[in-house]
Amino acid sequence: MSRRIPGRSRIGGWLASIGIVTLAAWLAGRVCTDRFSWSQPLYWIPTSVAMASASLLLLAATFGCRGRHAWGRRFVLATSLIAATAWALVVEWRVFRLRGAPLQGLPVRVMHWNLAADTIDGIAGFISRFHPDIAVLCNPPMRRDEKLESALGFDARAASIGHLLILIKGEVIERRFVSLGLNAHRAGMDPARDGPGAIDHGWAAWFVASLHHAPEPLTFWVIDLPNDPTRRRMAMLADAARVLREHAFPDPDVIVGDFNTPRGSDSLSFIIGNLRESHATAGFGTGASWPRRFPLWAIDLTFVREGIDIDRSRIVIPAGGTHAVQVVDLVVPP
Repeated sequence: MSRRIPGRSRIGGWLASIGIVTLAAWLAGRVCTDRFSWSQPLYWIPTSVAMASASLLLLAATFGCRGRHAWGRRFVLATSLIAATAWALVVEWRVFRLRGAPLQGLPVRVMHWNLAADTIDGIAGFISRFHPDIAVLCNPPMRRDEKLESALGFDARAASIGHLLILIKGEVIERRFVSLGLNAHRAGMDPARDGPGAIDHGWAAWFVASLHHAPEPLTFWVIDLPNDPTRRRMAMLADAARVLREHAFPDPDVIVGDFNTPRGSDSLSFIIGNLRESHATAGFGTGASWPRRFPLWAIDLTFVREGIDIDRSRIVIPAGGTHAVQVVDLVVPP
């Protein structure tokens, strides 16, 4: 007669407990976002990862290690997982969003792409598929064989400033670029080992865009924050906002950028104020943009002021680069 392995019936309970702790950590992050040093890494737990991990632990606890010790905790985990998944689908991923009646006004399609790569082939061809009125290209490759403004049509123009290239069906009237001086480290790099290239100060720019078909120009901010995972975002974004004030950035109509800070973070309020985030207003799905091959974090964001409607917001995966692309359809007053 085979003997029962001591403690085997308790393994399911421990697995269920780990799943409960995983969901509790995820929930604490969703409640507190990055307001506190302890909650920032919890908010950075991707919802898809938390749900998948809890689901696997529940399956293992249910079918792999049955026992009376695990039943109660399996029930708590299953109930919590169902509630968390429902919340994610309805609130965070907006999978049941219904499109309303057509908005009244002039359509303006904005594309934002942080290329952040030495070489990418077919940039113009990719951009032209979406017919943007304005394409904001951050950190484009230094060597380009393509004339990128051709992606927007024969009457498009290109304007370059700092690490930013703007393609527009119209004209850039004014522009300015500033370093944010944040003195952060690039993720995975050490200045002592890798030299000055490991330092990332972050940058910001503003420009005024006059479109051929729009009666009034639009003021854009473009933000590129460091990806240093050790920096408190509340402090870093407060410092960035102070630099923007010191350089007298004009009131924005639209803010786009790689914030290296997930959507919904409290720290974003230092820069965006009361502007609306495009995915929360008119997006669908996770809206994650990084890393490109398997996006987990929504860090490439667009914010729009009141008075400009957001008709649609989507994330598109390109063939190259490190980030996905934002394509946002705005409707401006006629």
